Amino acid sequence: MKWIIALVVIIILGAIIGPMASGNAGYVLVQFAGVAIETTVVGLFVVTVVAVAVLAVVWSLLRRLLSKTRQGRKWLANRSERKAQTMYQQGIRELLNDEPNKAAESFAKAYKKAPDNNLAALTAAAACLDKDAGKATYWQEEAGSFYEDSDTLLQLVVIEQQVKVNPAEADRKIQSLLKTKPHTANVLKLAYRVFSASGNWQQLKDLLPELRQVTDLAPAEFERLEYQVYFERFVAEGRKSNEMLYNEWRSLPSKQRADATVRLSYAAALKHLGDHEIS
Repeated sequence: MKWIIALVVIIILGAIIGPMASGNAGYVLVQFAGVAIETTVVGLFVVTVVAVAVLAVVWSLLRRLLSKTRQGRKWLANRSERKAQTMYQQGIRELLNDEPNKAAESFAKAYKKAPDNNLAALTAAAACLDKDAGKATYWQEEAGSFYEDSDTLLQLVVIEQQVKVNPAEADRKIQSLLKTKPHTANVLKLAYRVFSASGNWQQLKDLLPELRQVTDLAPAEFERLEYQVYFERFVAEGRKSNEMLYNEWRSLPSKQRADATVRLSYAAALKHLGDHEIS
């Protein structure tokens, strides 16, 4: 049906454009093996399009006839599987070449030829690597219930995009992710970004021991991070009351209170809050 509609549209366009080009229709001469064909440019274009449309209709009818026989169905299925396998292999190569966008397109074409839940999940993974949350969500759903709980990559992409526009919502989602999923390096690094953006210094303070193991920060850079986290936490409690600040300080293990970075951040917080003598 779509080819018939396309053919009708082309004929209508030809009826409109033809008279407009009649004053300068162009001329085409094709000679091959003693045969000569003379026509106008417009005429050649229309004939070519009609020929392509006719071939498409014939092929469509042929496919329908083949699909009605056992051998025909088998041949068509094998043909689709071969094309799907080719697109799948192309997607794997693109994924290995760090081209997740192209890989996702190739996997999607393979899925169209031979739908498979595993292939849909692979397409979702490629879309996640391409940071395309919308496409990744679609393919995650296509992958089916077997992959429902295997969505850490998708959640990371969604949260990473949300932290730029709504840090509070990103904070809520990353906390949920930390409760339900393993604390992988990527989860912890994103949590660091989210909690820094939302000002959730308490949560970030709790993650410091794990962050020390996974971040690629140099020792001096990590000390600055640790200093900032404790400073912000002390200031937040100190703004409530002096007693809350003192309780926050005393709640730390003695080893942490003896740590130079923590002590300096506490002194800086006291000074910031105006308690210069104790600072």
